Amino acid sequence: MSLSEFFASLNQNGQLLAGLGAVFAALFAGIGSAVGVGHAGQAGAAVIAEDPDQFGSVLVLQLLPGTQGIYGLLIGFVIASKANLLGAGSAISPEAGMSLFLAALPIAFGGRSWSRPTRCWPCCSPSCL
Repeated sequence: MSLSEFFASLNQNGQLLAGLGAVFAALFAGIGSAVGVGHAGQAGAAVIAEDPDQFGSVLVLQLLPGTQGIYGLLIGFVIASKANLLGAGSAISPEAGMSLFLAALPIAFGGRSWSRPTRCWPCCSPSCL
């Protein structure tokens, strides 16, 4: 298959765009979730070292960032299902593929936001930008 045939096939269906959206949703949300769980675990270990009675509260805060990875994986499967990527089905239009790709971006970048450290406020200190 030549490069021109590949791009011509992209114009016939939107499954590639939808597939990219599903991958972005699962990948970026998973990365952000893993980093967020790591940050929460470090802080939680310090709290438990000071006061072991706070284990229940720390456990809940440890689990919160992990939910973003689950949401990203779920949205990835929903998008793959809508785009007929999980089974036999007809190809979807490029417009439908683009809409599924754009629908995946909020969970992809929302889940990724867990990994940003929030040690200071950007409005107060220019070094945080």
